[in-house]
Amino acid sequence: MCGITGIVLKKGEPVQQALLKRMTDSMFHRGPDEDGIDLFENAGIGMRRLSIMDVASGSQPFFSNDRNVSVVGNGEIYNHIKLRSDLKNEHPFHSTSDIEVVAPLYQKFGLDFPKQMEGMFGLAILDKAARKLHLIRDRMGVKPLFYHASKEAFVFSSDINSIISSGRVQVSLNDESAFNYFNYRFGASGDETFFKEIKALFPGQVLSVNLDTLEVTSGQFHNHLQFSTEELLTGSEPELINELDKRLCRSVEKRLMSDVPLATLLSSGIDSTLLTALANKINPNKVDAFTITYNEKGLDESVGAKESADYLGIKWHPYQVSNQEFTSLIENAILQNEAPVTHPNSIAVRLITKLAKENGYKVLLSGEGADELFAGYGRTTNLYRLSQIQNKYPSFVLQFLSGFGLKFDKRESDILVALRTNNLENLAKAYFGVVNQNFLTNGNGTSFLSKMAQQIRPNHLFNDILQLEQQTYLQELLLRQDKMSMWSSMEVRVPFVGDPEVVSFANRLPFEYKLKDGINKYLVRKVAEKYLPPHISHRKKKGFGSPVGDWLKQNDQLKQLAYSAADIPSMNGRQRKNYLQLLDDHVVGKSDNYELIWKTMNFLLFRKAYEI
Repeated sequence: MCGITGIVLKKGEPVQQALLKRMTDSMFHRGPDEDGIDLFENAGIGMRRLSIMDVASGSQPFFSNDRNVSVVGNGEIYNHIKLRSDLKNEHPFHSTSDIEVVAPLYQKFGLDFPKQMEGMFGLAILDKAARKLHLIRDRMGVKPLFYHASKEAFVFSSDINSIISSGRVQVSLNDESAFNYFNYRFGASGDETFFKEIKALFPGQVLSVNLDTLEVTSGQFHNHLQFSTEELLTGSEPELINELDKRLCRSVEKRLMSDVPLATLLSSGIDSTLLTALANKINPNKVDAFTITYNEKGLDESVGAKESADYLGIKWHPYQVSNQEFTSLIENAILQNEAPVTHPNSIAVRLITKLAKENGYKVLLSGEGADELFAGYGRTTNLYRLSQIQNKYPSFVLQFLSGFGLKFDKRESDILVALRTNNLENLAKAYFGVVNQNFLTNGNGTSFLSKMAQQIRPNHLFNDILQLEQQTYLQELLLRQDKMSMWSSMEVRVPFVGDPEVVSFANRLPFEYKLKDGINKYLVRKVAEKYLPPHISHRKKKGFGSPVGDWLKQNDQLKQLAYSAADIPSMNGRQRKNYLQLLDDHVVGKSDNYELIWKTMNFLLFRKAYEI
């Protein structure tokens, strides 16, 4: 696990080592163990290393036999042992590092080589003979990779801050991402970031740069932007349970690969609990678990997490977050996230990974992605409910019933209208929509969401909506998890969404096995019944929340920060007045505005931090 970076300047302008060193040093937290650089004329690549595999001799960059190809990589390649065996007659290996297989794979298969790999990765390949730089990102976008392209320079990195530190980019606000942030459940989407001048590689994308002309070309080894249209799985319920069980076991076993201590992130939810159970079934040594707790009982998951840990007989490490500690981290979290912190629980990810680091761990397993694969969110259940109502009653009956107590909020009404008119773009917008109270009036947003929504098939509505979740909301969660965990110099692995076999199975699974008899993640829970008692395997979803709403009402740190944000000169008079009114109404209990207060405060602090 590392951070990678690099730059290509105009032909004839050599890259200075001091420049690349500045770029790698800016992401020291991503790899505090060592750094590495390779310079070639007007190009250079570099990295910071967090030693997970082959701690002693896995230094990067790695080179091909002829030294024409150099590689830096961030992430883990789980099938590297098999690949190494296949390549041993063609390449003399000098380490047991997974990233060492990349150069010989590239020389053998060309830019199709990522199809041979399973894992989470962001890779940079400098091909000196072909005078090309290639960037590659994993299939599901577990590891990030960003770039800036101009006529003067091409700059890339795992961290946007590293790109900015090159001095080659003058950043400004991306209005489209800002609009999405206030109107939908995600901010930047597709290849957008919150900076107009900086893009993200799509999952499965290959980006190539000509060292002589700075021309950028794009390809892909996996089309993440295309919904799966494979036939749905057939088979009995017991057969499907067994198949998912086998795939999850294989995925967890691969992600237990490590030369350093490993543990799990354990909430009271079924996803992390099942993964913890599987890890302890597979691993010969017991795997510890770490849990965030709060003093506010409505959001505290410690009782359920402790119950699971006790049942599994593992060591449990809880950590209670206070208002003061939480608030003290917000502004730094924005800099680490390189975007407004959309989700308050991002701070909790930082704290729990920091605790694991302090206890001697470098790798954690997380249940991230199961909700997007197996219909874990309330909004998906609600969409299904509204669809059933729409199918059952014609519109005039719904209007009649609404007068007798069958009430719908604006979002639900918009979904019903979109279902009735078969307007799939409006359906997607309503499904992901949040109330923005007109804070932003400029910008359009949603171009990526609108484009992807065109793939939704009415007869596969719910499975396609979940694939849309994977392309939008999940991408933000994966980025959040990477940024907050790497802030703590910790690697987090995601057995659900990081494994192609599990993702393929989920996207082909009939929806009736995802939401059945009102039970969400139905098949996941049936697998869990093999390893956990019913009161744990069928525990209701609590959600990874945080008591921001309560803390804003206390005359304490978070409330003070929220009010002080009103003085940041990034709002007009109307916006400032609306923001302060939201705060006042929330503090006295007149209305519950914490979500919009949190979003606005973070947006203002983000603009202040980057002076945009």
